Amino acid sequence: MTARLGLLGAVLLAACEAPTPRPGRAEATADTTLALDLRGRTLVLDGTAGDVTLTADSSATGATLVLTRRARGATRASAARRLAGVTVSTAADDEMEQVVWRASPAEGAGVSARVTVPPDAHVVVHLDAGDVAARALVGPLDIETAIGAVRLDDHAGARLRVRVGSGTATIGARTIPPAALWFVSLGDGNGTVRLPPDASATVVATGDTLAMRGGAVTSRERAGTGERRQVRFGAGEAVVRVETARGRVTVR
Repeated sequence: MTARLGLLGAVLLAACEAPTPRPGRAEATADTTLALDLRGRTLVLDGTAGDVTLTADSSATGATLVLTRRARGATRASAARRLAGVTVSTAADDEMEQVVWRASPAEGAGVSARVTVPPDAHVVVHLDAGDVAARALVGPLDIETAIGAVRLDDHAGARLRVRVGSGTATIGARTIPPAALWFVSLGDGNGTVRLPPDASATVVATGDTLAMRGGAVTSRERAGTGERRQVRFGAGEAVVRVETARGRVTVR
């Protein structure tokens, strides 16, 4: 993660020192549909620029992906030429099905991925820049984006890992299993976790500003320029860690 963010920082610095290309108003798009039979394997989505939407389907036996490649240019012809540079590839082995895309955001290029999976699918998402949204997943979920926003609704999985370099993370839980282990980390941005009313969880939150609604505070201490607070909800069985280096943490 550190190396990815370091490289991204160098790219952003170079962009500030040089004129920024103008993507143009004309846009070219193309759709690709993939059907993957996971067979217990992990679905890995690895992209540069773009966004990912994950939706659970209890009737699904595998993953269905609709990938929309897009690029902008001064003319339709230049947009089409840039679209040709947006690549999508796949790879598979006994442990995973991997989908990789590469695009240049400076040229207004990227990929939007609409993904339907079984609720208990194990999904890993890595983006250099882009947003991730997911709904009603219960399987292990690992999300990492250098710049962007992550939003999970009706989440109910036991294993969750979210890392955002710069952006926001909003986690809405339908339920949280007693043995759950959730980790949400932001380098620069705000994090929000909404627990269900009957949650049994211990929340450890770290940030410049903490807003904790409900629960019993079991410890409180300074952490760098911010604060670390531990709060127990119910019997405190599950463990939820949410932290931001520079930003606000809200747990309710």
